[in-house]
Amino acid sequence: MRRIKIIREHEDFNQDFDYKIFVDNVQITRLGNGEEKLIELNENAEFLEVKINSGASKKLPLRNLKSGQEILVSGDRFKNKYLKYAGALFPLISLTFILKHNYEIIKILGGVIFVTYLLFIIFVLIFQKRKWIKLQLIN
Repeated sequence: MRRIKIIREHEDFNQDFDYKIFVDNVQITRLGNGEEKLIELNENAEFLEVKINSGASKKLPLRNLKSGQEILVSGDRFKNKYLKYAGALFPLISLTFILKHNYEIIKILGGVIFVTYLLFIIFVLIFQKRKWIKLQLIN
């Protein structure tokens, strides 16, 4: 059996949420803010993954990990701290459609900004799902 140490940095975001640690799609433990744990792995374990709510990390292959190796787990600061405010901007951007004015260029520009913003949010939530948490080998 190999033992690895998983260390979670102390973060000012996501501090109330535990990271769920998965080995081969089986949850083995939870990792609190600023916490570190020693995990025993089977010799045939293939990958490690960390999840939080709908976000996750990339799958880390365990084939080449040695016993005693340390893995640093940290959340992506932009996605975890600032993206939660993305919904508040929808009403502000859509004001260009609601307000009564005679400036057609503002309506067109507002529509372009709104659609671009909506596509950006969809891209981040769907295609960047595996980049919410970072895994880094320390030694």
